[in-house]
Amino acid sequence: MSEIDYRLAELERRLNSLLRLGSVAEADYGAARVRVESGELLTAWLPWLTARASNDRSWWAPEVGEQVLLLSPCGDPAQGVVLPAVYQSAHPANGARQTVARIDFADGGFCEYDRESGAMTINVVGNADVTVGGKTTLVSAGTVEIDGGSGEILGAVQGHCLCMFTGKRHAHISPTVTESF
Repeated sequence: MSEIDYRLAELERRLNSLLRLGSVAEADYGAARVRVESGELLTAWLPWLTARASNDRSWWAPEVGEQVLLLSPCGDPAQGVVLPAVYQSAHPANGARQTVARIDFADGGFCEYDRESGAMTINVVGNADVTVGGKTTLVSAGTVEIDGGSGEILGAVQGHCLCMFTGKRHAHISPTVTESF
């Protein structure tokens, strides 16, 4: 093979390796690395791209079998990074409107925001915990409903709760009581 034929073949090989569709073959979540299978190629352990990876970080690991795009600088898969994810027939898109952002989870939970209607829906299959280090304020232009079994509110409760029958202040909530513990 002449020098020019070798160089041309190497250039074609690198060009073909710049962008490759593949699927996650193995995952090492502790190291945040995956191996990608693309045709006859099985890559070394490569990082995947994420939305943030500095002081603020995000984590959403690709799963084994998930279709991804392998980005290889200079056409060298050894330097590659993995871009999750590509819809496929086994896992089609979960939305069809440009104004909706939606995340579906395998257990049936989901989070959806529709910027056109301004509506957010969160469905949690198990428990939901919210911890706030400072003040918490709930403001609603409409009614507020809490529908559940039993529960309790811990700490001093102040408010202006009106009795639905008499229209007078409810006896168990006071606008003037303060904490005494």
